[in-house]
Amino acid sequence: MAGKIVMVQVDPATLTVLHKSLSLLPEELVEFEQDPEPLLQSLEAGEINLDVVVLGSLVSEPVQIAQRVQSVDKELAVLILSDPAFHQQMQQALQFSPFLGNQVSCRSTAEGEALVIALQEAITRTKQRRSYRSMLMAAQASLSNASAPPPQPAQYMERLLDRAPIGVVAVDEAATILTWNRYAEEFLGMSEREALGTFFGQFFLESQRQSLIDFINRCSTSETRFSPEIFQIDADDSSFRFLEVTVAPITGRSGEGGSLLIFQDITDRKRSEDAVRESEAQLREKATELQQALHELQKTQAQLIQTEKMSSLGQMVAGIAHEINNPAGFIYGNITYAQEYLQDLINLVVLYQQEYPNTTPEIQTKISEIELEFLVEDLPKLLNSLKMGAERIRDLVLSLRNFSRLDEAEVKQVNLHEGIDSTLLILSNRITPEGITVIKNYGDLPLIECSPAQLNQVFMNIIGNAIDSLQEQKQQPYKEIAILTETISSSQIQVQIRDNGSGIPPEIIDKIFDPFFTTKPVGQGTGLGMAICFKIIEKHEGKIKVYSQEGEKTEVTISLPVKQSVPWQI
Repeated sequence: MAGKIVMVQVDPATLTVLHKSLSLLPEELVEFEQDPEPLLQSLEAGEINLDVVVLGSLVSEPVQIAQRVQSVDKELAVLILSDPAFHQQMQQALQFSPFLGNQVSCRSTAEGEALVIALQEAITRTKQRRSYRSMLMAAQASLSNASAPPPQPAQYMERLLDRAPIGVVAVDEAATILTWNRYAEEFLGMSEREALGTFFGQFFLESQRQSLIDFINRCSTSETRFSPEIFQIDADDSSFRFLEVTVAPITGRSGEGGSLLIFQDITDRKRSEDAVRESEAQLREKATELQQALHELQKTQAQLIQTEKMSSLGQMVAGIAHEINNPAGFIYGNITYAQEYLQDLINLVVLYQQEYPNTTPEIQTKISEIELEFLVEDLPKLLNSLKMGAERIRDLVLSLRNFSRLDEAEVKQVNLHEGIDSTLLILSNRITPEGITVIKNYGDLPLIECSPAQLNQVFMNIIGNAIDSLQEQKQQPYKEIAILTETISSSQIQVQIRDNGSGIPPEIIDKIFDPFFTTKPVGQGTGLGMAICFKIIEKHEGKIKVYSQEGEKTEVTISLPVKQSVPWQI
């Protein structure tokens, strides 16, 4: 398959099929183009010599490009590769193009390996036609040197033009009709006698007449071959028909200039191409809708996963809090009595020492063994420590219950500060060992109508991310999380959570709310936390924004309405 081939906008899948055969060719015999215009300009200027031009399924106007190629070199084969969904329309478009011969063929990209055979056949056709042309030129040269019979009369050529299935019109420099063939007479609905001496532009839309004259003048005054242009004329049914017009300069017997116009009706082809474009647009729109549906499905999946996880976590937390609350309440409730009983016993011992200062040797030995003075001094402190521990357990249980909120209505008016404090208490085992300072600058907030369990989940994710960021800063001497709350209007409040950690790179900050996007190592992050936060705040009719300076800080700002306009949607 030795031949010079140019592949224009061929899709990657088809290139893969053709690669095996193309790889056998020398590298200089195969070229790949993304823009057909430079190729067409090189062909028209005679700068390159090709055997096959392959127009891929990504080319937007393959028929027009094929016509331009054929207008330069009729022997050059053009192979159009069409998408299987539009293959039939493309074949119809070619059928309505009489300027295109059998050197232009259309094959579906679904034909697979058969495309290689089609490419080989195209190269063979080009070489055969060029060989025939060379033989014909040699024969003509031989006949010109021999005593050949006189040429056929001009009337023979006129009869051929008169029977041609295309319109042929000769005009002068002012676009006045000099003559035309039968097809033009029948198509334009005017006899030749009536048309002679009239302006050819009368048949075209008024808005396009000047463009037609300019096109005729360009073609008549230049040696460059111009590609056909498309113009519109009025049809009998009040619609438009499309004409493809080609212009070539001619000279009269007296040396006056003029132009030969060749036109063909391409309305059906134009409609086929428009149908193909419309189908492509519909498919692209459908693909966009499917992409959006997939994105919504991912968001919904992420919400379901996180909701189920948080529901299970909330039930577990509530269960643990309930189980701990009973023994903790028992301990806390009896410590006071234990302190009173112990104080009574100590008072009794002191009274014995006062009434009976002279004890027996056995009693004195026992006092020394148990270190009675230290015991009397330390035992109340021990009970106080137990009481503080019990209070700590009670506060932790209360925070767990506030965080889970499973014993309350889903939507209610709550104090956001309680939810933030509960979250900080739960995360204290991560905050304290890292030496993180928490600064709380609480404003005077009204009660907020919301789902407290969901907002606590938001605070848990954001503060947890801040802790993760600060944990990465091993050499940072001062680590800080600042929480600011304020009322920004009678109907809006704002919560800002800021850390002085490593920050977020600017190239990924726009992705942090995407489901399954995470910057954490594998196994440490699901990529759902911030996506769920965004969804929760969105459902609360609020807004969440992230501002970050890489290497300095990250600020998460949450704006929430005081009351929900449609609370039952939460």
